[in-house]
Amino acid sequence: MSSPASSASTRVHWLPGLDALRAFSIVWVGWFHLEARDHLLNEGWVRQLVLRGVSGVTVFFVISGFLITTLLLKEEAREGRISLAGFYRRRAYRILPAALVYLAVAWLFALANKLPLNPAEWLGAALFFRNLVPAGPNSHLTAHFWSLSIEEQFYLASALVAAVSSYYLIEQPILRLRERRPSV
Repeated sequence: MSSPASSASTRVHWLPGLDALRAFSIVWVGWFHLEARDHLLNEGWVRQLVLRGVSGVTVFFVISGFLITTLLLKEEAREGRISLAGFYRRRAYRILPAALVYLAVAWLFALANKLPLNPAEWLGAALFFRNLVPAGPNSHLTAHFWSLSIEEQFYLASALVAAVSSYYLIEQPILRLRERRPSV
C-alpha cells in the first residue's frame, strides 16, 4: 500500500492550460466545418490557417498523447509496472459505450431513411479502423470515426511501447534508469 505522500504525487492533476487548448481546437475544427467560412474570410494567412482545420485535430492528438503518456508513467511509478490489460480495459469502458450507442442510432437512422450502407465502413467504425476504409455512400454517418480510429490505434501502440520500454529500460540491467523495486 502506498503512503499518502506517494499517492498524492502520482495523482493526475487538472491542467487549465489543456482546457484552453481543447477549447481552441474545438473552435478551430468547428470553424473549419462551417460552410459560411468562405464568405466570412478573405484571402490571406487567416484563411489558410482556418482552412487547415485538421490542425485542430492534431492538437487534440497531442493533448491525448501527453495525457496518456502521463497516466502510463504515473502508473509505472506507483505500481512498478504498466498493466496493458488494465489500460485497455479503461479505454474500452471510456469510449465503447458512447461509440456503440452512436453507431446503433446512426444505423437505425440510415435504415429508416433507406440510405445505402457500406458494411465495411460500419465495421471499421465499430472496430476503430475506419481510417483504413475507403469512403462510400453516406460515409458522413461514420466519417468522424477516422479520428477516433487513429486515436485508439495510437493508444494501442503507445501503451505497448511504454510497457515494453519500461521493462527493457528499468527491469533489465542494460541502461537501468532507476533501481529495480524489490519483489513482494
